[in-house]
Amino acid sequence: MRGKSNHKGFGHGGLRWVVLHLIAQKPRHGYELIKAIQEMTNGDYSPSAGMIYPLLTELQEKQLIRMQVCAEDARKQSYQMTELGHQVIDAYKEHIQEILNRINIRAQQPKLVIDTLHILKKEVREVLAGRPLNAEEAEIFVNALKTAATTLQQLKQDTRVKTSTATLDKKPYRVRHHLKFRIVTVQDIFNISPSLIRIVFQGEDLADFKSESFDDHVKLFFPDAATGHLLKPEMTEQGLKFADDIKPITRDYTPRLFDLDAKTLAIDFVIHDAGPATKWAQHANIGDQIAIGGPRSSMVIPMVYQHYVLMGDDTALPAIARRLEELPASAQATVIIEVNSPADEIVLDSAAKVQVTWLHREGQASGQVTLFQQALQNLSLPQQNYFIWLAAETQVARQLRKILVEQYQVAKHAIKAAGYWQRGTSSAHTVIDDE
Repeated sequence: MRGKSNHKGFGHGGLRWVVLHLIAQKPRHGYELIKAIQEMTNGDYSPSAGMIYPLLTELQEKQLIRMQVCAEDARKQSYQMTELGHQVIDAYKEHIQEILNRINIRAQQPKLVIDTLHILKKEVREVLAGRPLNAEEAEIFVNALKTAATTLQQLKQDTRVKTSTATLDKKPYRVRHHLKFRIVTVQDIFNISPSLIRIVFQGEDLADFKSESFDDHVKLFFPDAATGHLLKPEMTEQGLKFADDIKPITRDYTPRLFDLDAKTLAIDFVIHDAGPATKWAQHANIGDQIAIGGPRSSMVIPMVYQHYVLMGDDTALPAIARRLEELPASAQATVIIEVNSPADEIVLDSAAKVQVTWLHREGQASGQVTLFQQALQNLSLPQQNYFIWLAAETQVARQLRKILVEQYQVAKHAIKAAGYWQRGTSSAHTVIDDE
């Protein structure tokens, strides 16, 4: 496939490959593709409808994608891959990955760099379009560009020398979001397993919901258990402020699924000791209201590794399941999950090549490292191009990170560990770094 498009680091014809890549992940509407590309570029580039829809028509004519009418709304049309389309992107997967890497690197550049680049381009265009330059002006213009080019060439050489296996395109990066307090209503309830309840929330406040990373967390504000009253805060410069400083019970949860068109958000509740969050989830009814805050930010682990190792207990299951659904077919994943019994295992969907090991406590207390240690003894870690993510009870996560770094020589930059709960307290989501 050849093309003339060259947009914001995509390269010639790159937009076509990006669109095919996004549709291969899941069927999408045209405007969903526009939004996804805007998010991929950190807001630096958003293709117009006049660019996307003719491109979709071209891809249909090449029989790489096909259009389908949404069952819920006949006015909406989504695009999905054909068998030929899957064959084509599989044949060009290395080229597509190079394009995605370039986009990811550009999206991570400091805002000042991108803004200055735009200013430079604008000034160059205006100078060249203004009037013909005389010999002296032309020399000044050329010397300025040569000086900039020489500096940038030196910067590229220095970067190649300093960059280790943790290259820039693989470094996790943070995306900050506008903090918003949202009121949502229970739309549906599903029992995923004996220990997992999925509650789907709906509300107009979710129209601009953002979650860039599979392990994001939102804060749920629960109604008063006695009165059922939902306390609503005031947004201040210091954050959320509740009347009379009476704060509701809150807990952190992973955004499991969200649909901006339907304005829905699904949260998976792990059913364990009867705390207030568990009790609320077990007794929730359709129509009940709850409040959600965040996520404040997303720490994005780029989708550029060949192999992912995902480890965690029940509380990490929603994040692991979401990550697996996001992985491309070219990736591999080794997954280790601790649950109470085989009845608590769930289906994990992924386009990637996935090997799952379920660990069963069989009634023993959670928050122990033993089963994970035994699983690690049988784990064959990849030699390179991998990232390890783990989440469990805080002390367990801390021990596992230490074991992986000290005994398995895992580079610290290639692992992220988090405490999703802590024995004896209600605190959660503790990132485990060097102590």
